[in-house]
Amino acid sequence: MKIIKNNIFLIIIVILLTLNVVTLYGSIILYERLMKAQLDPTGTWFDIYKKNVGSPNCLFIGDSRVSQWKVPPSFCKSFMYGFSGFTSSQIFLALPMLEVPDSVDTVFLQLGINDLKTIGLYEDKEYDIRSNLMKNLDGIALFFVKKNIKVYITTIIPAGKISYPRKLIWTTLVDESVDEINRYLLRLNVKGIEVIDVAIEFNQQYELYKDELHLNSKGYEKLNEVIIKSFNNK
Repeated sequence: MKIIKNNIFLIIIVILLTLNVVTLYGSIILYERLMKAQLDPTGTWFDIYKKNVGSPNCLFIGDSRVSQWKVPPSFCKSFMYGFSGFTSSQIFLALPMLEVPDSVDTVFLQLGINDLKTIGLYEDKEYDIRSNLMKNLDGIALFFVKKNIKVYITTIIPAGKISYPRKLIWTTLVDESVDEINRYLLRLNVKGIEVIDVAIEFNQQYELYKDELHLNSKGYEKLNEVIIKSFNNK
């Protein structure tokens, strides 16, 4: 009996030590992210995925959904800026610092989910978060329109199947807000800006996702397919 008690005590000690290590590691990661945000609020030093080809004609800008978009539509020679985890406000702030090759005549935008997912934490700020996203989407698009670059905004791809841990900070208001922003985008009537409704192809199509927010290779194939079809129908 004494041996059993000692073993139980040792197991408890190991569990507690493991939890302490995990907590310390998590704290270090959070501290590192805080320091990055203070050093580089625009993300142009640390958190940017940049892919360039010679004389690109298309520029893709967005969050991690762009940074993981390794194979763009076939008609594009692409220059890509993907900011993992970034909100529309951060991307808007970074715009003046981004290199845009003179050969670029088309811009594709895919962003917004990182804004809207925060509604799970700040439900009382739902309206403000949505309004700010609309303002930023308009501002980012007009930034390029003023440079005589055609802008295509792709509607915000909805979330995939929500995992149990994320359900703790998720709410149906997030999904409703994605739909609301997409309806707003589809009503846009601004010269130099067109909207491609890609979201409709992903609604509850969980086989196209690798997790709640990110697409798998089949998802990107579908995304390219919708964009190419949209261009062929012009």
